[in-house]
Amino acid sequence: MTESENDPLEGVIPETIEVATLPRDGTVVAIAPDADTLARIAAAFGIVAVDAFAAELTVRPFRRNGASLKGRLEADVVQSCVVTLEPVPQHLDEDIDLTFLPPEDAARRKPEDELDIDPDAEDPPEILEHGRIDLGTVLLEHFALGLDPYPRKEGAFLPEEEAGDAAGRDDPPPSPFAALKRLKSNDGS
Repeated sequence: MTESENDPLEGVIPETIEVATLPRDGTVVAIAPDADTLARIAAAFGIVAVDAFAAELTVRPFRRNGASLKGRLEADVVQSCVVTLEPVPQHLDEDIDLTFLPPEDAARRKPEDELDIDPDAEDPPEILEHGRIDLGTVLLEHFALGLDPYPRKEGAFLPEEEAGDAAGRDDPPPSPFAALKRLKSNDGS
């Protein structure tokens, strides 16, 4: 089995764009998957539902052989609450701003450049594979980043959270080593 046969997202949004054919002023691509595709996305991400998913992307030539991609992804999803398993609706609104360069242009970066991490600096360019951008993959990556990793229904608490709140304290639970300390002191050591 190949890796793509194991990837449930492979080809879900089969939208690609050839960089060599981009008009000088760029092009706008609107993507709104059908209901079957939304169901496949929900299943692949293990969430209850994807009710809406729409993106508008502007792709323009960048430098000699690259491209810039800017746009926005909006989606309405339903996830399961991590406490009660009840449905939790969420609206995603993700900005997308990427540049793509062919491997030979991206390789010109010095290895030591990657060691300096500046959170305010621009992201390094993405590698342009085979002269085209897989817009579906870009959208699904941003979709994944926008999902709440721990969706919780309003008012849902774990039992120990409720007990801590009822006692009026926010003390952390005792360390597991506290029991060992008590055993050691009872042992006479």
